[in-house]
Amino acid sequence: RRGGKLDRAVLLPDITRIARLALKMPLSFVDRPACAYAVFQGVRSAESAQWCAENCHKKLLQRLARKIHSYELEELEEIARATLEELDGELLQSAHAFSGCSALVALILGD
Repeated sequence: RRGGKLDRAVLLPDITRIARLALKMPLSFVDRPACAYAVFQGVRSAESAQWCAENCHKKLLQRLARKIHSYELEELEEIARATLEELDGELLQSAHAFSGCSALVALILGD
């Protein structure tokens, strides 16, 4: 085990508030409580995990804002998958392409 030196975590304790204040995106239709948690584990260094941690919430919230009513489970799975694929595509084009990381994302919407 390498320890947590290459790992980065993102906690979004109130998605609707973060979207409204930080990104100017209303997500009033999302069931509450609404939160997200992501863990990125760097492969060779922490740079790619850090980059993903800094950009994940922006892409995730943009995808959630595209729809104006509640989500089905399959749609949330697709949003998480598409968000990670978009991060991966941009990461491969960046200076951190040879670093790499693995990811885990949890979305909790409603009771």
